[in-house]
Amino acid sequence: MKKFGKKVVLFCHISSRVDGDPHQDLKAKRDTGGFPGLVFLDASGELLMEHNDNRRVMSFDTYADSLIELDKHQVALKGGDLAAAMPLLIQKMELGLLRDAAAAEERAKLGTLSTSDARRLDELQRDLKIVNLIRSNDVRSAAGRTETARKLLELTKSEGLPKAGMAQREYWPLIASHAVATSDKKLLKAAIKATKKAYGKSIDERWVKEQERKLKKM
Repeated sequence: MKKFGKKVVLFCHISSRVDGDPHQDLKAKRDTGGFPGLVFLDASGELLMEHNDNRRVMSFDTYADSLIELDKHQVALKGGDLAAAMPLLIQKMELGLLRDAAAAEERAKLGTLSTSDARRLDELQRDLKIVNLIRSNDVRSAAGRTETARKLLELTKSEGLPKAGMAQREYWPLIASHAVATSDKKLLKAAIKATKKAYGKSIDERWVKEQERKLKKM
């Protein structure tokens, strides 16, 4: 946690009413859904992203590094370095900071792309579709997760599975939940394996053990 704390200014928002607290309405203003919620704000207090990943420090650290890198690209672009536009767009898409239409608009501004850059952005746009589909649906209720998973499976069947880290980390745990609900042993086994690969060392081992327990019961 010390390493993470050196990269950012840590701020704990107290949601209970406290007389004289100037930040009482921060949660409402920044529209964070989780409780407790974890968000990254810029120096002026504007929302950069809500942390939807697991609550392990290694995960916090990864996103802090990505946002610091994103800020560097933004500064470079504002300073006239047009070469920063491509890595900036990639960073935004990897972090899920753009809606599909906005990503397509920013891509168009880049003009003619190399074959490798075009392929990379194609993959990221597909991943972004997955992330935005999840975030635009209710995945807190069982019925909502089932419907969202159904849409995701249809989408990935036609367009392919997610490639980047964030899309994989949001996609596979939801698919695992759906596999449990539908008693799909093969799908659950694949989802556990893919989730472990997507998270690497930051995987929540308790989640893995719980899914493996459910798999054995099927």
